[in-house]
Amino acid sequence: MVGETIFATNEEDLTFVFKATPDSIEKLSENQLGDEAFSTPTICGSRIYTHVAFKKDDQGQVTCPQ
Repeated sequence: MVGETIFATNEEDLTFVFKATPDSIEKLSENQLGDEAFSTPTICGSRIYTHVAFKKDDQGQVTCPQ
């Protein structure tokens, strides 16, 4: 969580962005970054770091997009 913003990623590398307040939660966006995810996104300054895999010839290759 950063301020009122929550970032959540599932194993299929679908990342959700929510705005959370004490009274409500609102989905702001949904993004597909790769084919699989292996960690929770890390926020540092104005950047988001995450480990994802892209499938090539039915095998995963891990990358770290920014």
